[in-house]
Amino acid sequence: MKILLLSTGGKIGGEETFTRNLALSLMGRGHSVEVAVGGDVQKKDLELRGVSICPIDITSRTPVGLYKAAKQLSRYVVEKKIDVVHAQAIGPAIIGVLAKKCYKCTTPWIWHNHGITDFAYKHIVKHLNSLDAIIANSDYVRESLKGHKVNADIIKRVHNGICVKDFTTDEIHAKQCRTALYKAIGADGNDKTIIYVGRLSPEKGVEVLLNAFELLYAKMQNVCCVLVGDGVQKQELLSQISNYKSKQKIHFLGFRSDIKELVSACDALVLPSHIETFSLTTLQAFATGTPCVASDVGGTPEQVLDKFNGLLFEDNNSKELAEKLSQLLTDRELHDYLVDNGKKLSASYLNTDRMTCDIENIYVELTKRK
Repeated sequence: MKILLLSTGGKIGGEETFTRNLALSLMGRGHSVEVAVGGDVQKKDLELRGVSICPIDITSRTPVGLYKAAKQLSRYVVEKKIDVVHAQAIGPAIIGVLAKKCYKCTTPWIWHNHGITDFAYKHIVKHLNSLDAIIANSDYVRESLKGHKVNADIIKRVHNGICVKDFTTDEIHAKQCRTALYKAIGADGNDKTIIYVGRLSPEKGVEVLLNAFELLYAKMQNVCCVLVGDGVQKQELLSQISNYKSKQKIHFLGFRSDIKELVSACDALVLPSHIETFSLTTLQAFATGTPCVASDVGGTPEQVLDKFNGLLFEDNNSKELAEKLSQLLTDRELHDYLVDNGKKLSASYLNTDRMTCDIENIYVELTKRK
């Protein structure tokens, strides 16, 4: 099968990582895959891994640019005999609508909803019913789409998965990673370390984590907090902790590529988001053997099963988050139970093989219908 993936990210974030992993997984299953990309960073990342790049520019968001991309792609899929177009962002989904309505494109066109803005839900998604399928990465997203007038018949729910072996580590390597991290941040060998990985932006709830850490520090001083990522909220967060007693134990590491090593070195990962569809970072933590504490929002309860493979806390409740972290960091039996179940769930379900199989079945269904 010939598959064209469309992804317009300008950096290597969640959507771009998902696109890369899906492309490689599909190629590993014998499919021919091309990706239309969002810029040079993504292009180089894919080319290094042997993924073919589609030459058509899909990054413009002007009316003229969208129509031009729709016209070019409509011709391209016919010339290249593409079987399925799979869009990973709202822009390429709009291009698909134009390709269908204006250029009579008959090639099956899928939009994969990884998470979009309220504006897109309110003003755009109801127009996507002319696409052949919409993949929701959680039940939460599926219900959100249905609530915004998307035809339920075209919505397919496929939970995210990761390449588990890419994040699996042994005890010796984890200890080495821990030693390296503790040396870098000047932590005591007896400290417990909490990690956050993601954007420093308001929707991610990092301020809730920092408030919780200050409460936790008042109870136990042998703790550190590591923030991995960058974003518009960084200065605001630095200002927030300026008078914290725990500020010397809070470390902003910026953007890092060694996520596996950092997460495996820590005692807990926190996902404090105010909104979340289905976090890849949480799946990565399961695979490394790092337990998760997450806010009970969006699609998160579909991956973090409370008291089974992680702990949930009420959104925006720093006090409860501090209590859950204290419980996790002091109860070794609970820690090991959550870790063991997280690894089992990764191996049995939250992995790329299962996810790709689910997506592949959608491709087959659509091409048969065509």
